[in-house]
Amino acid sequence: MIDIYTIASKPQHIMDHCRLNVKFVYDPSFQARPGMHLPILIKDGESSKLVIANWGIVPTKGTEQVNVIDTGNILRTPPFNVLMKTQRCAILANCFFGLHKQELYLIRLIRPCLFCIGGIYVEKDDDYYFSMLKTESADVLGGIMNDMPLVFTPERLHIWLQSDHTFTIMNFASKAGGHWFDFFKVDTDILASTSNDKNLLVPLGMSLQQMQTRNDKLSELDFQDERANRKSMKH
Repeated sequence: MIDIYTIASKPQHIMDHCRLNVKFVYDPSFQARPGMHLPILIKDGESSKLVIANWGIVPTKGTEQVNVIDTGNILRTPPFNVLMKTQRCAILANCFFGLHKQELYLIRLIRPCLFCIGGIYVEKDDDYYFSMLKTESADVLGGIMNDMPLVFTPERLHIWLQSDHTFTIMNFASKAGGHWFDFFKVDTDILASTSNDKNLLVPLGMSLQQMQTRNDKLSELDFQDERANRKSMKH
């Protein structure tokens, strides 16, 4: 995976699917990248709230900024092991990206179009900072990437933010590959540091109208709740 994702859902759509009561505004990011201010959800009592946070945590003064953390090592890596237990966040996303042999792939969940990526966060002087969590790639994505974001649907948001049980939390990493994914090649101009272009999300060689037809066909398909994934089958 690479450190870019998309979040462009309308605020009302986010509120409806994540059960938020407080209205908010944010700038859609078609190519969100480290250093940008992006919407995340954090625990707020027995519910959750949306805050705008900077992508990247600097653990201690003088150390490098950490944008992505591997869940396989996090429980043995201070201070992230403590944050994993006490300060998890949900990063709102519509798709993420993988680079393989100089070709760029957009990866999304077939359903729903808005999903969450697990993360951890810190708060400093009323500002928020987050790092994304990654896990082993789903088997269907294994040909283009070795790892992927820890993805889950908004229906599991409450458990992710509220659970105190380490097994429950870490099981999200095992289940991340059990979703139904759609992926296709997109323009490598997305990698440009200044890009924020919706049109770059269209599959190579396909028009916007053809893309909409593709989406309509996918929405008509009936899928199981969870896809049989090599990693998830171990549990």
